[in-house]
Amino acid sequence: MTIADLYLGSSFLTAFQTMFDNGFRKAHSNISEWFSSFISHPAVAKRYGKVVMCDVAIKPFGGAPAMAAPPKVAAPPKNDDDDLDLFGDDNEEDAAAAKAAAEAAKSKKKKEKPPEMSLIIFEVKPVDDTTDLDALAKRIFA
Repeated sequence: MTIADLYLGSSFLTAFQTMFDNGFRKAHSNISEWFSSFISHPAVAKRYGKVVMCDVAIKPFGGAPAMAAPPKVAAPPKNDDDDLDLFGDDNEEDAAAAKAAAEAAKSKKKKEKPPEMSLIIFEVKPVDDTTDLDALAKRIFA
């Protein structure tokens, strides 16, 4: 038994006692067999006592299913009027100004976006203090 076995075994202890039910253990037989051999080791039995794996996983508090889908939110009804008029006064001047602004935006040429670049930095460290840094730089930049 290694330190990794002790660490993982103690980490999985509560999960096997509460959540990893028969279905999980059948689907993941390798880890289940490993955990069974872990809890049967005399040192583990001395430390944790008799470990009983659960047959059925416990349910979360509140009665909600463990992996419930989030509730669906009803879409707001579509309104034919797309105008958002916060103050209740709609006049023709506002509509004309909005239309003129939209046309002006369309008429302007789009700026060409410069090509995107990536910057990669390689950090070179000498092995020890006897490494000739000038020779190393010549080899890097050659």
